[in-house]
Order: sequence, then structure tokens, then C-alpha cells
Amino acid sequence: MEERLELARKREKIRVLQGNSLGDISFIEGLPNSISKQIPTGTKVTAKLRDPYDGMYNGTVEAYIPEARSYKILFDRSGLGSRSIPDYEVFSLENTDKIKLNSITKDYRLAYQNASFYLASPTAKPKATAGDPLLGSDIGHKLCTSDRKVFFPKDNIGGYPVKYLELIVRTKKTLSAKQMKLLRLQNITSEAQIYKSYDNPLPEEFKKRYAMLIVAIDKLNRDLADQLNQLREYVGSLTHDPEMLAMITPSHYREQSREKAAQIFEKNNKGHVKNEHIANLIKQLTTIMYLASNVSKNDKDELSITALKGAIVETRETLDSGNVAAFNRNVASHMSYIDAQPGPSKMVKTE
Repeated sequence: MEERLELARKREKIRVLQGNSLGDISFIEGLPNSISKQIPTGTKVTAKLRDPYDGMYNGTVEAYIPEARSYKILFDRSGLGSRSIPDYEVFSLENTDKIKLNSITKDYRLAYQNASFYLASPTAKPKATAGDPLLGSDIGHKLCTSDRKVFFPKDNIGGYPVKYLELIVRTKKTLSAKQMKLLRLQNITSEAQIYKSYDNPLPEEFKKRYAMLIVAIDKLNRDLADQLNQLREYVGSLTHDPEMLAMITPSHYREQSREKAAQIFEKNNKGHVKNEHIANLIKQLTTIMYLASNVSKNDKDELSITALKGAIVETRETLDSGNVAAFNRNVASHMSYIDAQPGPSKMVKTE
């Protein structure tokens, strides 16, 4: 059982890396140097089938189902049709791209540290000195010496504040740490189910490990909340477009509303709408309706309206160009009466 749990943990790690290509040294521990990317739609594969015929059969990938951790395979053999197969029982017959894990962890950072180039802010203006006529400053003299060093501006790198970039790195590492903790939580929950299946009491050592894990996850959640709040403050400096700003601003409230809309859709759909694009559009429109209906009920009206505007822009970005005008006319225009910055006592008008 321990070996099976370890195998399941490694498989889950690979799925996370295939979906996000993110990770740190501790996250990829125990994995090979490179892993295959998710098999794209239309790829010829061989899959292990157990029912109605036990054996290996060729087919074509129709889709990947993240929730079931499986591929939907259309088999070549007549009578088999389309079936869902676990991703670890599907083998690609075509060459697939690889994810080199060292390129997103330590080897990439080492290469970056050894680089001999200068990163300057595009807004930085060099002082006119008697140095190189093209570079126009003593920086050029430093770059032309035989023992060149790496110079990093104190305030900006590539036009972005250093504190902002550091915050992004910290947030990424916190997310990677939480991924690891959640995998451990999944494993320890499976272990608890084993004890329960045999009607055995949970050992004290097991309870202690579980409690420590919950405390660690709670601390990571607090750290993430604090980092996301700081990111929200920095986001305002990236663009002056209010619609784009509303879309890229992190919003826990908007994510909660999106999850609620997905639940509403699944409850009422009952398998009638099977087209993925139509289903996603219905979920997005339901999110807009849910956010709009709760604007006046939320104590933080400004946050609610920002989330609503962001949801509208997100939905518009996913539409074909021919449908944008209809969306603006039938959906977005009806939201225009909502004040973007209501006062603390201002009531939202209703129609």
C-alpha cells in the first residue's frame, strides 16, 4: 500500500507539472529529468482496455479530462467507440514534446546567474559622459572590460519593480509548497481510510502528523492571502485601462462566484449541454449574473463591482469577433448603470 501511495503521489506531481510547468527543486524530487507533456488532441495512441475486451488497442485522443485524470479515446476497432482511459494506461504512438524539469528549477537559475549581460529599465536614461560614443556612459566602459560583471539596477529589471518580481517568485514558491502539502493531505487521507476500513483506531502518531499538516496548510493559506493582497496593489501600475485592470486584478470573490456558477450549471444541466465551448459560455454568463445579483448585498461594493467588470471583460475576450457586438448589446450594456466607485451609503439602482 505504501508503494501504491508513493506511485500515486508521483503521478499527481507529473500531472501538476504537465498542466502548469511550474515547480521547484523539492517538488520534482524523485522524478526523472524530463517528462512528456499532455498528449494533444488528435494524437494516435495505444491504450489499455479492460472491458469489454481485455487488451491493447489503437485509437485517437479526443480530449483530456482533468477531473477524471484520463483521456477520452476514440478506438479504431469497430464496436469499441469512444471510452475514458486512465492517463497512465495511454501510450503515444507519435513523438511528443518533453518538459525538462531542470529548465524550470536549479539548472535554469545557475545559467541565469552566470549570464554576462546588463538588464536595464527601458525608462532609464544614461548620463552623457566621455565614455563610449554609442553607449554614452561609464556602463559601456564596464561592459567592454575583459572581466565583465553582471550589473542589475537597484529599482527596476526589464521595466518592472524588483519588489514586484520578488513577490511573484515568493508567491510561486508558496503555491508550489501548498501543492506538496495538498498531495500529502491526499495521501494521509487515503491512509486514514485504510484504518477505517479495518475498524482500527487512528494511532496518536498519525493524529499528530495530520494536525501538523493542517496547521502548515493554514499558515500557507495566510501567506498566500497576504501575498495576493500585495500583488493586487502592484497590479494597478501595470495598466491604466480600467477594464483590463479589472480583469487582471486578483479577486478571491470572483473565483468564489465562478465556482458557485459552475455548481449552478452542473445542478441544472443534467447532461443536456455537452458542447464544451457552449458550457463554458453558460458558466461565464452565470458568473456575471451571480456577481450582478450580489452587488448591493456585499458590504464591499467596490470590490464586487471590480469583480463584475473583470468577469465581463474575461467573457468578452473568449468570444469570436462576430459575437462581441451582440454580447455588448445584450449583456455588457445592461451593466453600465452600475457605478464603478459607489460611495459607502449609495444605493445601487435597479430596473
